Amino acid sequence: MNLLRFYGLNEQLTDDDRETLHLLQHDKELTGAEYDQRLPAIDRALAMFKKPCTTPLYRGLPPGRGNASFDKLLKFKGYASFSESLEIAEGFADQTGVIVKLVRARDAFCYYEWLESEFRAMDRDSFEMADGDWAIQAARDEAEWIFPFASTFQVNRTTKRNGITLIEVI
Repeated sequence: MNLLRFYGLNEQLTDDDRETLHLLQHDKELTGAEYDQRLPAIDRALAMFKKPCTTPLYRGLPPGRGNASFDKLLKFKGYASFSESLEIAEGFADQTGVIVKLVRARDAFCYYEWLESEFRAMDRDSFEMADGDWAIQAARDEAEWIFPFASTFQVNRTTKRNGITLIEVI
């Protein structure tokens, strides 16, 4: 990861933007990011920091969320977040058994790299008060990427095995 790429650009984010982005790690409902509310902080982060993801990404579809519909296209009403970790996706899909796998690289905001850069830029006291080691490890474990508002993905194929429905999208 090239943390230097975040340093000058991070200064272009407002304090409110950064606070909103930090809240994403703890509770997306506080920000409205999982629903149909546009958030300027996420839009700015996407504009400044998006890059191609070159690894498969996964998203578990939890019950009753209503933020995605799919047939030939998988459409999200708000921002879509995916993880590099299949295990994380399985945790979100534990009740529905539906997992989405993004198999082709797309530009997105690598949230966990940005968050690590934020913590690494803190002075030692602030880092300790924020439990920076824990926050960085939690962000790395989730390995979250955020896609633009109302993203649409083409369904490539759907398979069912061992009670899991895997929807591959491109």
